[in-house]
Amino acid sequence: MNIPGGFTIGQLGEWKKRWFRVAGRLRFADDEGFWDEWCLEFNDGSFGWLEREDGETFITLKKKLTTPLPQWNQIMVGDNLNVNGQSFFVVEKSTACITGFEGQFPFPIQVGARKQFVDGNMSGQPAGLEWSEDEIEFGVGHLVEPGDLSMNIW
Repeated sequence: MNIPGGFTIGQLGEWKKRWFRVAGRLRFADDEGFWDEWCLEFNDGSFGWLEREDGETFITLKKKLTTPLPQWNQIMVGDNLNVNGQSFFVVEKSTACITGFEGQFPFPIQVGARKQFVDGNMSGQPAGLEWSEDEIEFGVGHLVEPGDLSMNIW
């Protein structure tokens, strides 16, 4: 996938005193357009996702889901969901398709795979839920302020 994106696979960086390596990039598309999400492998072995949206940069970290949720098709934009005892206000619901990838990931990637997701807001932070065949993944986004992220440039 030869699409400019601002980062390089293998590039090293630091965010909030946590070192990471840019491990991979996924390209998604839905009815409104396309976007990239960069897979970050932190030095403790955990993974996060970096994405840019509306001129802002976010790093999303996976959280354990402790509350049951409705099925994706039962959720509407504007709903308030109870996610881990907190209010999750749904602002977007869509199905996206993986249209390309490069690099390494902690799970298999298949071009053409479809992902059902909802994006929302939890206590002022962006959050997301993604449905797969066997689980629902939950992540909370952290706004990257200027100076929070440093990248090694070769």
